[in-house]
Amino acid sequence: MYALALQKDGKLLIGGDFTEYDSLTRNRIARINSDGSLDMTADPGPGPNLAVSSVATQSDGKILVAGKFTSFDGAVRYGIARVNGDWPRPLLSQPTRLANGQFRFTFTGESGTNYSLQSSSNLLDWVLVTNFAATNTPQQLTDSSAPAYAKRFYRAVYVP
Repeated sequence: MYALALQKDGKLLIGGDFTEYDSLTRNRIARINSDGSLDMTADPGPGPNLAVSSVATQSDGKILVAGKFTSFDGAVRYGIARVNGDWPRPLLSQPTRLANGQFRFTFTGESGTNYSLQSSSNLLDWVLVTNFAATNTPQQLTDSSAPAYAKRFYRAVYVP
């Protein structure tokens, strides 16, 4: 372990050249509960491809990670990456177009956390489709306004 950063919630971020913590895969970065156990809600996915030498938290909850890596979570990042501290990341499945032209998704996120499903036709202007609170199981979300548009892009975002 080469780096430590304490988050506002009392959890600890650790960085180094490890590939597991508590016998579970965590590539070079992990979040640890106050009792020393691995925080299972914080999974950085593939994470950095090489060692992490520094970790810092920002006032907005985002995390700065620096080290010898050339990619982070599959994206090119030469030695520094800024990542969201709001693990787990909300996930939308590939949309399915229904017979009536609507799109349906399966959403997975942190139970009890509020999210917003948003859509855009140009990736610049985003409009609200629906607000909802995540549950313990994947949820079905439907965009009933989709038939009126030739193309749609979607994102799920955390709502504080």
